[in-house]
Amino acid sequence: MILLGMGRLIMPDFLEDMRVRSLAFLLGVVALQTLPSLPSGMWALAFLLFPLLFRWSALRPALFFLGGFLWALWRADMLLSSSLPPSLEKKDVQVEGIVASLPERTARGMRFVLDVQRLTHRGKDQAFSGKIRLNTYHDASVPRPGEHLLLDVRLRRPHGFMNPGGFDYEAWLFERHIRATGYVRKGGYRRLGTTLHYPVHKLRERLRRAMEESLGERPEAALMEALILGDRSRLEDAQWQVLRRTGTAHLMAISGLHVGLVAGMAYGLFGFLWRRSGRGMLKWPVPKVAASGALVAAVAYAALAGFSIPTQRALIMVGAASLALLFGRPVFSSHTLALALFGVLLWDPMAVLSAGFWLSFAAAGSILYALAGGRRQGRWWGVQGYVTLALLPLTLFWFHYAPLGAFGVNLFAIPWVGLGVVPLGLLGSALIVPFPSVGEAMLGLGAESLGLLWSCLSWCASLPVWYWSPVPWTLIPAFIGILWLLAPRGWPGRWAGSLLLLPMVFLRPPSPKPGDVWLTLLDVGQGLSVVVRTAHHTLVYDTGPRFSPGFDAGEAALVPYLRQEGVKAIDTLVLSHEDNDHVGGTASLQAQLPIGRLISGASAVFPDAAPCLAGQSWTWEGVRFAFLYPFRVGLKGNRASCVLRIDHPRGSFLLTGDIGKRQEGQLVRQGARLESLVLVVPHHGSRTSSSPAFVHGVHPRYALFSTGYLNRFGFPHPEVVERYRREGAKVFNTALQGAILMRMEKEGFRIKAYREMARRYWHSP
Repeated sequence: MILLGMGRLIMPDFLEDMRVRSLAFLLGVVALQTLPSLPSGMWALAFLLFPLLFRWSALRPALFFLGGFLWALWRADMLLSSSLPPSLEKKDVQVEGIVASLPERTARGMRFVLDVQRLTHRGKDQAFSGKIRLNTYHDASVPRPGEHLLLDVRLRRPHGFMNPGGFDYEAWLFERHIRATGYVRKGGYRRLGTTLHYPVHKLRERLRRAMEESLGERPEAALMEALILGDRSRLEDAQWQVLRRTGTAHLMAISGLHVGLVAGMAYGLFGFLWRRSGRGMLKWPVPKVAASGALVAAVAYAALAGFSIPTQRALIMVGAASLALLFGRPVFSSHTLALALFGVLLWDPMAVLSAGFWLSFAAAGSILYALAGGRRQGRWWGVQGYVTLALLPLTLFWFHYAPLGAFGVNLFAIPWVGLGVVPLGLLGSALIVPFPSVGEAMLGLGAESLGLLWSCLSWCASLPVWYWSPVPWTLIPAFIGILWLLAPRGWPGRWAGSLLLLPMVFLRPPSPKPGDVWLTLLDVGQGLSVVVRTAHHTLVYDTGPRFSPGFDAGEAALVPYLRQEGVKAIDTLVLSHEDNDHVGGTASLQAQLPIGRLISGASAVFPDAAPCLAGQSWTWEGVRFAFLYPFRVGLKGNRASCVLRIDHPRGSFLLTGDIGKRQEGQLVRQGARLESLVLVVPHHGSRTSSSPAFVHGVHPRYALFSTGYLNRFGFPHPEVVERYRREGAKVFNTALQGAILMRMEKEGFRIKAYREMARRYWHSP
């Protein structure tokens, strides 16, 4: 009671101008995330400014900005201090730790997070602690949450593809505090026992087994696990496609929507019961008891999801709303939202690296905007319309597409899931252990309900999807314009808001001018993919590898890059030969973009493809394309690789696939025009290619290696790299520098490494 009384005195003063202070704190946190490296410890001296800034109320926003910056700096420095030493990468090490997650199924085994307590190399303890993400491929053992394990592993520091428009895997790992990834060596899996750690994950794992036994192989089983437990590892590619194309993927992530619905239902239930409590209602008001019950229910539901990052944010937001009720403040107010924002950033300033952070707060803010002033738009369809339009700029920025039917689909999908499927699933999960038959019946009803919804979503997935890549700065006026358009009736000049949308709709990303050629060597790991653009045409040379049934370079790197560049179709696709590391992403590319012409050195494997042959050529906007090899059809393997030369008045590019020394010798003896400004080095820098005669014949100024980080082949071979350097070439490697962007224009030639352009302090060197 004393604390409650103190809270009543403190909260009003704390909430005063909380909106400005929270936004200032947010800007400080975001400012740190834009830095390529962390500033020195001298920034700690900025604390000396706090008394000065606090003294004048007009300067307090600056105080909160500085506080946000320093808070994020301290947390980031703590995370980076637990990084894996580079000397231990790819080395056999032994780790001892506790399973800290709900293990996920993969196409080849299991994946889980281990909280490392000890790491040794050759019997010596190493200075490393923290969380690592491991895969098991050979061992049939299934890790259990809370188990104490001793594992022989190979690790590497967080590293992912670095391409324009691509997913920042390193930021994703950093946000989740994971400081290394790797795999368990064959025969290196040993259980030391069980612990009391991670009881929530133990409960989730037990419930997952019970749900699997109850639902069996029903197609809705994976969807139910995602909705109730937050485990999306069993969702198939086809299911993800339906969710993305209908704009309902957010329903499969336990986030603010689900936690809010559960809290709302619990609020109503506790309020209903407490009103019948008699004297208790006189001592403790119904709203405060109901708010406490709602918070408990939200905590329980978030626990089922393993307190994942999205549920942590949602839980803090529910907690802020509950505090508002306890202290007599309006629940649906901008002050409450600002308090939730401040709480989320205090809990984890790295949350701003997630798209979910921005989408969840933008959605909550748009709901408040829709409900402000008792507008007619406060009806369900009006609120949903506000949310859909308000999130449009952010959706296009993060994902480069917007399903045109998302508004209508979500009108019925959200209440169907939130008021039907989720309550049935939660009741079934709660009862399946003590009362198996009742729990199974409830889960079955939830699955049946979800199956009906899924039939509707599958049909809606055929509706058009708007793919668009806005110029980043246009999103700010677009967001302001949407708020202006949706302002209350009587707001002057609401139509003018539409003018602020015009830059986002009509401004296109930069593209080559007539006579220019842009070439991008994408970072696709151990493989190859090149995009060549002229003023009105696009050529793709190879599509990178396929790593697993659900993951390939076409989906992860090539298509996102093309979307960001505003490319709507591929004029020519060249598949140099049939190796997986060159053609693994083809199916994903064909599924998402129209392709005009297909050419391949392995036309027997690709029957729809025309063969590439020396002498074939064409010209696009003054840029000449010509095949130099092969000299005949019917070849197989690396020796079938298409060698493509691209000529511009200022220089040439040479793309060589995986040709070996014999094929290089044929090109040299035939007197082919080899000398080029830029060479994409044959076979990723293998010693079986790049013969001295070929290197001298090409005499490149820039030698580009497309390789995977710490790949098992050891590409590029140091001897080959040195050979190009002796020839006077400047060497680039996608494994270390990300995508290589080149522009051949009338003004000259430019080459940049994307990892350096987009570097943030969490990226590996």
